[in-house]
Order: sequence, then C-alpha cells, then structure tokens
Amino acid sequence: MIILAIDTCFSRCAACLYDSAKNQALGIENEAMERGHAEFLAPMVQRILAKASIAANQIDRIAVTTGPGTFTGLRIGLSFARAFGRALNIPVIGIDTLKAIQLAIPAECQPLIIAHKAGQSGYYYILQSNISANIELLKLEDLSECLESKSQWVFGTGAPDIESHYKHLELRRNPQHDLPNLVQLAQFASQQKAETVLPDPVYIREPDAKPQAAPNPVLRKAEFKDFESLSKIHQASFDHGWSPTDLSQMQSTPGTTTLLMEHAGQPAAFIIVRQMFDEAEILTIATLPSHRRHGHALALVKAAQAQNLAKLYLEVAASNQTAQALYHKLGFEKSGFRKAYYAKASGTAEDAVLMVWQKK
Repeated sequence: MIILAIDTCFSRCAACLYDSAKNQALGIENEAMERGHAEFLAPMVQRILAKASIAANQIDRIAVTTGPGTFTGLRIGLSFARAFGRALNIPVIGIDTLKAIQLAIPAECQPLIIAHKAGQSGYYYILQSNISANIELLKLEDLSECLESKSQWVFGTGAPDIESHYKHLELRRNPQHDLPNLVQLAQFASQQKAETVLPDPVYIREPDAKPQAAPNPVLRKAEFKDFESLSKIHQASFDHGWSPTDLSQMQSTPGTTTLLMEHAGQPAAFIIVRQMFDEAEILTIATLPSHRRHGHALALVKAAQAQNLAKLYLEVAASNQTAQALYHKLGFEKSGFRKAYYAKASGTAEDAVLMVWQKK
C-alpha cells in the first residue's frame, strides 16, 4: 500500500511517501515556514512522487493531520488532502496533531503530556495520555496538578514553555518527538479501516478575552434519558467507554446510584456508586474534557462520601497521578494493586491502584 502523509498544522510544510508492504519511506520533505503552505505543498508532493518514480494514481490512501494548529496551515493541508483523495477516489485518513505526535513516542515515556501553544491567548492545547484521549485547552498554571512526578515527560511545540515555567520539577524532554513523525503517521493510516467520509478539521475555540459569568452547576440523580450523554462522556474519558445500554444495565442493579453534574443544562460529569449496607464502591467517575478542572469530580466524590457510609472503595489507573492526588486530598488511602486491570486501546493493560476512604 502506497500512502501519502501530509502535515501543515505547525510552522512547517511536510510530506512523506510510504510503502507499507516494504515498511519503507520512499521520500520525505520537510520545510520550516510560517506562511506560504499553499504555494509550497503541491510542488513538494510532486517532487517526492517524481523522485520515487510513483505516479499519483498509484497512491492507495492519504494520511493528514487535522489540527489543532495554525489556522491557515491546517486548512491548507486538509483541503489539499481532501481534494487529492476525492480526485483519486481513495480514502483520506485524518488524525489530530497531538495524537499524531504520540504515535512516535516510545511506550516507556510515561506519564506524558503533549502541548501546543494556542495562538497568543496564553492557552495551550494539551493531551494527557494517562488521563484522557481528548484534547484540553489549558493555561500553564492549570497544569500544576498534572506535573507532580519527576518522571513526567513533556512533548510538543509548547513543551519548552512548560519546561521553563516548571523548572523545579526537572521534567523529562526529547525534542525529537515535538512534531508528528510522518512515517509513523503513514503506518497508522495503513492500519485504519478505509473511510468514505472525509476528515474534518479539529478546531478548539480559545476562551473569550472577557470573562463570562458561568452558571452554577447542578448536582442531581441521573435519569434514563441522560444515559446517551453520559455514555459520550465516558467514551471521551476512557479507551473502552461504556455504551448507554451498559449504563442502563448497571443502574438496574440494586444499590446502584448515578449522580451527575449538570452545567448550563447539559451533563458535564458523573459518578456511579454501588452501595451495600454502610460500604460502597465507586464504579466509575468521568468528566467531559472541556469541563475538567472545574471541581466537578471533587463535588461528585464528596456527594458519594455523604451517603451515610463507613467505607468507600475505588480503583484508579496506576499512571493517573492527578486522580490519585485528588482522592488522597479527599481522604482516600492506597490499599492494594490489581495487575493488568485496565485494557488499553493499544492492546496492552495497565495496573490499577486500590484506594479506600473511611469515615472518621
């Protein structure tokens, strides 16, 4: 399979031609530039094809980064890929830029954060591999809870800013992986199911310059009509998210309560607790990525603790240091481990840390 990989989302124009059968790059070009992608990209692809003696109609699929990134750059690369794919009637596989960076990072670099500066707003696009599969928009100071471990790896074009801001943490860096690796991008595309729908750009809106009055969140019990929304929150938070049917069946088990935090009339976070007598277990807790660090998880766990309990149990991924710090703040203590408890999308498994809270 011959794959053309393209990335124009950052301050560069890059393309790669890859042969998956030979596991070999047939040609790569990479040019740093702030503007001019539109004039540079097509001739770059033509040169790569000519040097590899490959005709355009021999390309089997196209891989392209979809953002976030520089507004003009990502639009040009994605528009080119979509138009080229439509003209050749071949699949176009899109992946967001931060996950594209993650493709080439060695598995032992954990926990990790990938960051890219969002314009001049002071915000950064953040992907925390051990927290969520979704991109968040945060300021540097909001990352303090995520950078507690000196084993923390930081990648991406925003990584130097994070490293400078948190000098005392001795964060681990490898600038080689700050941009998407196009060979890895092409390999990823070769393994995906061919899609007939063309990829769309990933735009994450920066916060308004003027602060807006936020409505107060509402804590209530979940109803059947909420499970569709709660399923989307869970799937955005975990590699193997639960379906509405999973949530409904779980809720039907005696002693099970689902509490949700509603923001502006929409579910933003939820917790499922199963209680027997004066002991209970948190089965899951999840927050919509765009509503993280608003105190929703803290409020939900406190609500569970207030249910006339003597003990409350939970499991958390061993790499999720942020969640463990939150639970410790709420009075939970580590009580054990479960090996290979969480299945990952990569096919690997992660250990779980067992924690317990006891009423004083």
